[in-house]
Amino acid sequence: MRKVINHIKCTLAGYAFANFRFKGRRFLFAALFATLFLPAETLMIVPLFMIMKKFGWVNTYWALTVPFLAGATNTFLFRQHFLSIPKELEDATKIDGATPMQYFSFQSYDRWSGNDKFRFCMEYVFVAIDCYNG
Repeated sequence: MRKVINHIKCTLAGYAFANFRFKGRRFLFAALFATLFLPAETLMIVPLFMIMKKFGWVNTYWALTVPFLAGATNTFLFRQHFLSIPKELEDATKIDGATPMQYFSFQSYDRWSGNDKFRFCMEYVFVAIDCYNG
């Protein structure tokens, strides 16, 4: 179940970083990208324990699953995937009357090439390894 939630959240976050313009987008992506360079064990152990203690989740399954429901690697991969799609295709779907969510579902799953399937497989491998190690 954690893999499915991770996939959905990372896909939506990657789509938002690639296609929506909002205040602080570059800063948020830079912060997300910076977390790729630092192992979680070096910075997250003590703050994560303090947060779980405040929530009352110490020694529960919630503490093992909720913090790891999204990953920076997968979000970065999906952002790159959505940036590789030409803007003309998005413009054409807007002209046809598609909502952003319809465009997202079309781009995410309906029009996959071999390269996109490889990206999905790699994302699944990263999620599986993260779930195994988490």
